[in-house]
Amino acid sequence: AYNAGWAKALSEFPNFRWLAVIDDDEVADENWLRNHLNTLQDTNCDIVGGPQLQQFHKDAADVWKRHPVFEPHYKVTGAVPILYSSGNVVITRGVLDKMPQPFLEPQFNFIGGGDSDFYRRCQIKGFTFAWCNEAPVLEDVPERRSTFRWVNARSYRNGAISAIIETRASNNRAKTIFKSCLLLAASPFRSLKSAIKHKSLIIGLYHMQIAFGRLLAEFG
Repeated sequence: AYNAGWAKALSEFPNFRWLAVIDDDEVADENWLRNHLNTLQDTNCDIVGGPQLQQFHKDAADVWKRHPVFEPHYKVTGAVPILYSSGNVVITRGVLDKMPQPFLEPQFNFIGGGDSDFYRRCQIKGFTFAWCNEAPVLEDVPERRSTFRWVNARSYRNGAISAIIETRASNNRAKTIFKSCLLLAASPFRSLKSAIKHKSLIIGLYHMQIAFGRLLAEFG
């Protein structure tokens, strides 16, 4: 859907300067686009992203509202190393002109991560990123997602995607496997530290889940 929409924008509006992207299950306020464009101009970057704020049902446990799976990657407006989600971004025309189509690799269709892979390839080409904390979108979280089963699976998936993207970027599977093993060895200590900090065993498990997901990816 992203590939079709972005290609259609190029063909229908050949002189556009920016492409704003919002998912069909998200809601933005009237200042959303203005704030994104202000950050683009202030930072002189190529792609700017914003937070996707999760709206949980009234009976959702507090631990899910604080879980890293649902938390924005950044908290402060300004230049950032890279983005991860395409659900709330503005992309400058120059990026789409220089990146090959299809923009998002179809092999990620069924597991997700095509947006992260796209940003990694943009980074390699020298494009820059920024974050606009004043341009949030609201997204409802279905009740089935505020469960340990769903968050556990999503955490494994996030780890697997990170390993797949790193292998694609470096074309060095041995290096990725080595990094995955190191992260797995360090994950119990990182998880313990996180559990103490957040006073939650479930949140603390995230580092171990990510590391295990990376290892699973190495076995397909």
